[in-house]
Amino acid sequence: MWDNQRDVWAGTTFTFTLNAFLNNQELQKISFDFVNQKSYDYDMELIDELSQFPLLHSAPALTIIHLMGQHINWADRFPNTQENKYFTQDSVNRHDDYLTDKKKQYVADYDNATRYNDKVMSRIFELFRDRNAVVIYLSDHGEECFDYRDNQGRNMDQSGSSLHSKYQYSIPFMIWCSDKYINQHKSTITDIRHALYHKFTSDQLCQIMFHLGNINTRYYHPERDVLTTKWKSATRLIYNSHGSLDFDLIQNTATK
Repeated sequence: MWDNQRDVWAGTTFTFTLNAFLNNQELQKISFDFVNQKSYDYDMELIDELSQFPLLHSAPALTIIHLMGQHINWADRFPNTQENKYFTQDSVNRHDDYLTDKKKQYVADYDNATRYNDKVMSRIFELFRDRNAVVIYLSDHGEECFDYRDNQGRNMDQSGSSLHSKYQYSIPFMIWCSDKYINQHKSTITDIRHALYHKFTSDQLCQIMFHLGNINTRYYHPERDVLTTKWKSATRLIYNSHGSLDFDLIQNTATK
């Protein structure tokens, strides 16, 4: 496991609770062959270190990479070079009343962080391109960047709004397969393509990994595996201080 968030926000409840599990020494001994012991200023530095790791080329293997990604503060997520400062406040062609030049720069920084994250993911794909490999990419949450209102970051207690729900809870999910995997698992590739527009939740990830890895286990439940015909769509719930809300109901009501 390669984790670039292990040392951030030290002392906060979030970091303490996460590290109590992920960085628990006893759990690490039985879960991983290796866990990195340092964090990096930028995600590409982590991937550069990973690329030199001998166990990377062992098979079969599961490599977990936890990036910093596009976490706020966005200007800190990419090296301060001209190449990476591709977008500027002048690139933000919007005229919302609340978008000052300073806030437009925040939007530009977010776009630059996204562009840098794309480069990081491209590097990861290259590491596995010549192997019989699958890369699954997803975010754990969304984040606002002045998308439709004067707000940035996360605010998870206003879930009744369709736009809030969209920007805070809709996340990217990608399955990338090497040419070798595609050639050797054609039926699985068909399953992936059929699932393209299914609506599911990220807590079903383990079921997808069982499927892709052809792993037989009693913990596998095909009705939770979005890649099978036995998959059953479940209500996608958002929990906040007021209880639970149906994500799709909120979105469908807004579009009618």
